[in-house]
Amino acid sequence: LEQPLSSTALRLLLRDPQAFVWHHALDWRPKEFARRPLVLNQASFGELVHELIAASVRQLDRLGGVQKTSTDEREQVVRDAAAVIEASWPLERAVPPATLWTTTIGKAVDLTLHALKIDEDLPHSLDTWTELNFGGAANPVGAPWVEELDVVLDGTGVRVIGRIDRLDLAKSGSVARITDYKTSKPELSPDHLVMDGGRELQRVLYAIAIRTLIKPGRVVARLLYLGTPLTTRPLESERLDKAITDLSAFVTAATTALNSGFAIAGPDAFDKYSAYRLARPADLQGYLADKCAALAVANAPLEDWRSCP
Repeated sequence: LEQPLSSTALRLLLRDPQAFVWHHALDWRPKEFARRPLVLNQASFGELVHELIAASVRQLDRLGGVQKTSTDEREQVVRDAAAVIEASWPLERAVPPATLWTTTIGKAVDLTLHALKIDEDLPHSLDTWTELNFGGAANPVGAPWVEELDVVLDGTGVRVIGRIDRLDLAKSGSVARITDYKTSKPELSPDHLVMDGGRELQRVLYAIAIRTLIKPGRVVARLLYLGTPLTTRPLESERLDKAITDLSAFVTAATTALNSGFAIAGPDAFDKYSAYRLARPADLQGYLADKCAALAVANAPLEDWRSCP
């Protein structure tokens, strides 16, 4: 817990403390197979789209910004960036066969153009950055903060690290808008989504980082689903303040339980796609039936937080 934690590590701490100990204390890691896939998994496809958006925004900034470029110019920039990625990724990782890979790149291009179109009416008095690291990792020259500065969850002593998908900052420094891009589709009432019981932590962590590192007068944190016309109602003002307070309380409850010896399976342990499934009993449902009463007692201090929107 003294090491800086990413949003992925925090989710494990909050929703599967047993796997958190396996991964971060015992260094048990799920085996990753590099076989050539027919499709990219969701995480890899998300990484592809994020990389394409970042490369496109950087090039558009050289042309004066997203707001000052035409639709045709934006499309050309995105397709040029996609061509670079289409050629470079197969040299570094397993990607689908050629025809399927081209189709995958096409889907990423469509999502990126959607993301840029949403922002075409932004005011010109903004500075924009993509893929900004906080909590220790290095940033490119011109980043708005020094990378060595720590970002700490208030009242917990827990340091956090991460990478902000996109930051738009008023040239006056008074307003900051943070964007967390999602390539998946929302499952439930996205307009009311805040932390989803610990599943969606990026927006809140991004906002904490910006308040720590820049201290603008106003912070707006939005969640943008690229596969649909939907964006969630952004977190800001009292709603954002409450989310930050709630996250600190949630983390405090989780670290208190862990330090008391309760490194137990949480709700994510019983997800069929859990990366740690192989380390658990083969008859997982039978195990849950045997242990559910004991797990309910041990998990009780965290259950209210795990059910929050």
